[in-house]
Amino acid sequence: MLYNSTQTDFYIDDDDVSNFTDDNGETVIIADVEGLSTILYLNDPVLDGGLTVLTAATHVELCTNQPTSYANVTSYALGSAPLSFAAPAAVSGGRKAVSSVPSAITIMTAGTARWWAASDHAGSRLLATGPFNTEVITGVSDVWSLPAFEIKLPS
Repeated sequence: MLYNSTQTDFYIDDDDVSNFTDDNGETVIIADVEGLSTILYLNDPVLDGGLTVLTAATHVELCTNQPTSYANVTSYALGSAPLSFAAPAAVSGGRKAVSSVPSAITIMTAGTARWWAASDHAGSRLLATGPFNTEVITGVSDVWSLPAFEIKLPS
């Protein structure tokens, strides 16, 4: 991760970051930066800010490979269906955004779906992606369904 300060840029490895909830219920993130401890307090509005962008999602795609950009989504997608997310809400240990139940996903290209992607077609943005627990082999005109799912940020 790259963090920018007014004095210098510095890098923090994920191994150097830990978090906990303090006595006031606020998230505390401790990052070890070259021997210094930097304590950041992230309150619910900050966590919600990270999840609120998911409300711009318009579709879910079944993908052959892990997309890392919207261009990847369009090239890896085997099929797509409309999708939306509710506003962020509290969950034990953090905050979450819950998806709608996607409508039927009609497969346009045969292949093996290993990843899903939530994207914003209007803004040409990849918003979230994750692997399937099991690969899904698809054929043209097959129809697939997915349950609603949650994306969580721990506090």
